[in-house]
Amino acid sequence: MRTLPGGKPPDRGDFAAFGDDKAGRQLVWRRTLAESQRLAEDFDRLARQDWVPALPLP
Repeated sequence: MRTLPGGKPPDRGDFAAFGDDKAGRQLVWRRTLAESQRLAEDFDRLARQDWVPALPLP
């Protein structure tokens, strides 16, 4: 969440916060989408790794 603009996903409150600044609001959404894509790529890379079997608990 730290990498998201404002440290949170955009929400309907952004309409009030940005007022008529449509370009600013769109920029926040685009940055959030880019971070979501990066998260998806990281998860995909992690999910494709060969996993070492877990050792039994003592």
